[in-house]
Formats: sequence, structure tokens, C-alpha cells
Amino acid sequence: MTKILSQAQTKYITERLNAVKLAKLRAIETEYKDDLNDVLAAEIRAGRVKLIPEKLERASMRTDLFEVLFFKKYNGGWKEVEKVVKKSEAQREVRSDKVRDEMARIMDQVMLGDAEQALQMLQDFSAKSF
Repeated sequence: MTKILSQAQTKYITERLNAVKLAKLRAIETEYKDDLNDVLAAEIRAGRVKLIPEKLERASMRTDLFEVLFFKKYNGGWKEVEKVVKKSEAQREVRSDKVRDEMARIMDQVMLGDAEQALQMLQDFSAKSF
């Protein structure tokens, strides 16, 4: 027999799902930024990326980091680096879309399915890596 969620249970599980979704999306975003920062730090240490002093002098807090860096490793300069960054962003977006899709699937179960299955899906979603 299918047990329907009460209004309070539905509200709770919806809020809980949103919290888990946001935490997972933030983790993906942080991982992406950490990866990019690690790559940049390694490139700077290796001497393949240099600061451009004259641009750095004119920089402000709003200046994009890539405006004050010179990428010796990349013959195409910023355009080539931009391709690498966009590829990484695309991979991050694919992972983020998987989180959103899973969230939508669980919400469908919450609204249309039974309580026990919805709670199990929430637990599985919480534990799952994307």
C-alpha cells in the first residue's frame, strides 16, 4: 500500500532536497575553482605564467586575473587558455545538470509517489557523488 506524504512532510522533504542540492552544487563549484586555482598556481611556480607588471599596477579588485597574466605555455595566449577554461566549465555544468535532474526526479516521486520511496531516494541523493 502506498503511503502519501502529508503537507508538512512534503514541505520538509522539499526543503531538505533543496538544501542537499545547493550543497552539492556549491561543492562542484568549489571543486572547479580549486582545480583552476591549483592549475594556475602550478603554472606560475613552473614559470609558464607570468604577471604583467604594468597591467598589475593598473589593476583593481574588479580586474579579471587573466588580464594581468601572460601565458607563455599557450601560444594562442588568452584564447587558448579560454578554451581550456570553457571545457572545464562545460564539464562542471554537466555534473551540475545531473544534480538538478536527480533532484527533479526525486521531487516527482515526492509529489506523485509514496513516502517511503521518496525518503529512500532523498537518502540516496544525499550520499551520491556527482
